[in-house]
Amino acid sequence: GLSLLPILFGETRQPHKTLYWQWSATAAVRQGQWKAVSANRGKTWELYDMQADRTELNDLAETQPERAAALAKLWHQWATKTGNGPRRKKGDKSN
Repeated sequence: GLSLLPILFGETRQPHKTLYWQWSATAAVRQGQWKAVSANRGKTWELYDMQADRTELNDLAETQPERAAALAKLWHQWATKTGNGPRRKKGDKSN
């Protein structure tokens, strides 16, 4: 990780290159201006340009499928490496 100390002292620092997170069945990855989000255990992904659309209203996954797929792949690699994939609900047998 990167230290928050410079920010706490009013300075700047280089941001993380890529951020990953998941909560329950929701997953996300952010790289630069791009953010991919999945609300169904990583099965389908939405893509947002955070510089142009901070409120995530314009899903670009259909017009930029390669970018969405690349970010999804990064997230799945991270989830496999760290064991942090979306958790299944008890009794849920779906993938």
